[in-house]
Amino acid sequence: MESQGRIEALTGLRFLAAFSILFSHAFDWLFHFSDSDVSRNFSVLSVYGMPLFFVLSGFVIHYNYGSLFARERYGSACWQFGVARFARLYPLFVVLLLFSCAADSFFTNNANLVVRILARYLTLTQTWKYTVYDHRMLPNWIFGLSWSVSTEWFFYLAYALLIFRVRALGSVKTALAATVGFVVLVFSLSVWGSDHRGLFILPADGNLGTPDLFNNSFYRWALYFSPYARLPEFILGCLVAQLYLALKEKPGPVEQRAGQIAGLLSLVFLGWAGWAWVSMGPDHPHVTNYVSFMSLNFGVAPGLALMIFCCARYRIFAGVVDAPIMLALGERSYSIYLIQPWTLNILNKATPEHLTASSAADALLRVILGILATLVVADATYRLIEVPARRWLRKRFQRVAPRTVGQATSPTPVASALRMT
Repeated sequence: MESQGRIEALTGLRFLAAFSILFSHAFDWLFHFSDSDVSRNFSVLSVYGMPLFFVLSGFVIHYNYGSLFARERYGSACWQFGVARFARLYPLFVVLLLFSCAADSFFTNNANLVVRILARYLTLTQTWKYTVYDHRMLPNWIFGLSWSVSTEWFFYLAYALLIFRVRALGSVKTALAATVGFVVLVFSLSVWGSDHRGLFILPADGNLGTPDLFNNSFYRWALYFSPYARLPEFILGCLVAQLYLALKEKPGPVEQRAGQIAGLLSLVFLGWAGWAWVSMGPDHPHVTNYVSFMSLNFGVAPGLALMIFCCARYRIFAGVVDAPIMLALGERSYSIYLIQPWTLNILNKATPEHLTASSAADALLRVILGILATLVVADATYRLIEVPARRWLRKRFQRVAPRTVGQATSPTPVASALRMT
């Protein structure tokens, strides 16, 4: 399978996405005190982490696989695409899922629910439908961070069924107009949704009980965990990748300067979004409503998409996002993301202390050690699980595309595309 030239900056950005989540979780889980919410000021990076992952995913998937769907028969393209993405996501996920089940005594404590819950997890569909068992939403039962893997898997299915057609936006003007129009449309829907947020609150949510009402509510699932709410971030990444591909000529001096300015403006927007999130409060309830609603999914996606585009085409922040250490850590971003519940929580104190100079220093030390431990263990899981499993699966299955799949010539038969799930 042919692929486009490697854009090193995207690998570095993958690490920034993983690190922003790691950093925010480290402070949220380890730097908390009984009489202060100071950790909120540090965990602001959580606003950027998952949107950056999802927009980047859309860009990378379309950049690398758009030509595959244009060149190959549809069934063959689906097979190759499905094998490649399965080999990328599933091995580490299933190892850590089993580890999570053992660590939480899942099989002995939930014997009556094991089959139903594991069936959804093992098929990576735990976020596709709002499901509650014993007042707990399904993605919160075991291995909570794996919700994004389920959502990502839905993106791949959506791409194979329809979104690969973004490649039809061949001209720069068409791709740019589609991208801008899509952002305006999604933001308009987000404003409407914020004004009608009651539609996302089920009467049954009141039976979940506190303090886990919000984390297990339909509102939380519909706007944060569900792949349907996060799909616009992925689509935006695909559209920006198509715009990048449509710009075949190298940027001239004027465009290069404009691109650098656009990159800086994206940082200004992202900085403002973070400040707005930290500053949410009762003094400006209308603004707070919009910020809290949009921060659950698409709110910062346009700024991130612009930054990704500028890093790819104009090489802004060159020497930083594409530094060798960033590239090495970017390759390990998936492991960094998935392994952190164990490497951080082992340093967690059950009972938060009062905020003092000494307790803050102790918590900060645990944060630093937790981050370092995560990076070290992630390197091990990358080398021992991710890379060997990915190579074996691709070697074993990518060359053995079933004849019936290879003969599919149209995207009409949904069944052939569904094989990759």
